[in-house]
Amino acid sequence: MLNPAIIRRTCKQLAVEQDSQRARELLLLLEAVVRDDQEEVRIRLNCLAKRYKSLLEDEEAISLLENGAA
Repeated sequence: MLNPAIIRRTCKQLAVEQDSQRARELLLLLEAVVRDDQEEVRIRLNCLAKRYKSLLEDEEAISLLENGAA
């Protein structure tokens, strides 16, 4: 999962970096860390949705009945 220390350290380095090539490398690192985290969250949400699908469907059905939409 996302490591705030890595993000914080990379942002601090990026803020003071004078070399444009090194700044580009830091930006690429930052993008990679965020992309990896997004992918991990997507996978976890997908697993949770599959695991609790019937519960979610039941809750949706109850909500529809309570609101008179069914």
